[in-house]
Formats: sequence, C-alpha cells, structure tokens
Amino acid sequence: MPAGAKRSELFPPSVALAEADASDLGVLSPVEEEEVKGATPRRQEEFRAGRAAARAALAALGYPDAVLPRVGRRPLWPSGFVGSISHCPGLCVAAAARERDVEAIGLDVEVRRRVRPRLHDKVCTPAEQAWMAASGHSEETATLLFSAKEATYKCLNPLTGARLAFGDVEVAVDLEAGTFVAAISAAAPPNLSRLVGRFAFEDDHLLTGVAVPARRAP
Repeated sequence: MPAGAKRSELFPPSVALAEADASDLGVLSPVEEEEVKGATPRRQEEFRAGRAAARAALAALGYPDAVLPRVGRRPLWPSGFVGSISHCPGLCVAAAARERDVEAIGLDVEVRRRVRPRLHDKVCTPAEQAWMAASGHSEETATLLFSAKEATYKCLNPLTGARLAFGDVEVAVDLEAGTFVAAISAAAPPNLSRLVGRFAFEDDHLLTGVAVPARRAP
C-alpha cells in the first residue's frame, strides 16, 4: 500500500496540526470540565487529549490558552478560527486555521485495517467496492474510504448542517498521489458538491484531511 502524502501535506500551509497523548493532556477550563463530568475515564482522556491538541494548534496560530466548549457534539472554536479534532486508539490530532484562510476543515484519524469485510457493504458504494477489489488491499482501502467520508462529513456539516450517510458520498482515490475526491450526492451547494482531500499512512494509523479554502471577495 503506498504511503500517500506526509502528515504535513494533508492541508494547506495555513492550517496548523498538533498531536496530544495521555502524557500531555493539560488542564481543562471549568466549562470544559463540566461538559465531560460523569463520562467514562476513557472518554475523559479522549476529550482532554483532543482539547490539548486543539489548544496547541491554535497556539501555533497565535491564539494561546483557548477554551473550546461544545455546541452539540462539536467543539466551538474561537471567533475567527475553524478546526477539527479526531482521535482513535493511540493517536489524537487536531487541525486549526484562521477563517480568512480556510472556511472549514475535516480531519479524521483511524487505526489501519479497521474496517473489516463485513462492513464493506455498509460503508462503500458498488463503485468503491469494485475499486477495492482491483486494488488488492481490501481492509486498508476500505478504512481509507471510511476515513475520507468521515473527514468530508466533518468538513461539510458545520457549513451546511447536512447529516450525510455513507452512500451520500462517493470517493475516488489516487493512491500514488495521496489524494481523493469526495463527490456528495446529497443536497449541497455547487461549490461543496466535490471536495478534494489528502491522506497519509503512518505506522499503525491513517490520517485523512479535507479543507475548503476561504472564498475571496471579487
């Protein structure tokens, strides 16, 4: 399986990436503490790692000590910023950017070969399954398709409010270039009906990223 892009190539240079783990969780604000109060120890650790990674990404953009409460299931990023947080066993990464540079970000991290054959029909369209069969890496490519759809959803949902099913997004992958194109069949504005993303395989993990550039005034 080709490695795809490097992590540093997932997004435009204006996007900051940061990673956190259980040894570097930092301290939550009182608001954040209240939101995770009563959660399982594992969920609290994931939440703390996610907020630590998000604060580090924002600090790299000149916004230190950010507080990120939740709105629904999403973090509320500081005014003027957008971002995305993702975690899986062994990895937690956040991406952040200024709204003047990027309109929305979708980031997803997964354990390689997570998506087993019994889930292929649920996750993948017939065209995607045909491509998987031709590629000869069914569990890795299925996980790549799953992750690309997750990143696409996380990028698109804050902009449109759309709740996409797996079948609403069809992904075409260029394994050598480390890129993919996600075509959204559900209702979406013309400028958001096809999103371009990148992916990177690292040891036991896969990262996918999608960013919508900010639209400039004419």
